[in-house]
Amino acid sequence: MGMAEISKLKIATLVLVFISICLLVAGMATRWYYINYADTVSGITYDISMYSPKIVTTIDTLTMTTTADHMDWGDYDLKNTRNIFNTGLAFSAFAFMIGFFTIIITILNQIGILRNQLIWTIARGMVIGMLICTFISVCVMAGTTKAFEKDEDDGTKFIFCAGTCDSKWRGTVSINGVIAKFGPGTGWILVIIALFVEIAATICAVLSFIFKSDQ
Repeated sequence: MGMAEISKLKIATLVLVFISICLLVAGMATRWYYINYADTVSGITYDISMYSPKIVTTIDTLTMTTTADHMDWGDYDLKNTRNIFNTGLAFSAFAFMIGFFTIIITILNQIGILRNQLIWTIARGMVIGMLICTFISVCVMAGTTKAFEKDEDDGTKFIFCAGTCDSKWRGTVSINGVIAKFGPGTGWILVIIALFVEIAATICAVLSFIFKSDQ
């Protein structure tokens, strides 16, 4: 493999890392879990969006729509569930920072500001570290159901998971005229997409090592 192909692998790695950090930013800014609670008798629908810092509730009635975006996790006594969300977000943030610094040090190396010959080797290792952090972030959210259940055992004020998201990860449940839909939100899905992008970036980084990319 010639130098042109090797350089393409480095460029492909950096482009994929850049795409991933954009996805991570978007993922961290949007909801990671949702619960839609529709009362077919009264016509009232509760749409609950869970972010790491807060819980946003939108209430639709037959005549009006109101949104409460000031509710903290502590207001509902959801300590265990919040720990899951905070951990997931933290590892996404770690992945973002690793990806950001990977791009920065590689660019500085290419323009001659950082002249250490091991920079690209370090950058390849950082891409793998980014992948690991994102993988942990995605997997941590699997503990959401158990966390909801534990919070209920501890006396949570959050009533919307009883018989729904305290027993399974996602789905639709109908109870006494109430239809509850729940599952992962856009943020978590974006982080999953970022994970697959990072797998591709890692493959490119490994190939550049196998074919002895310029250091």
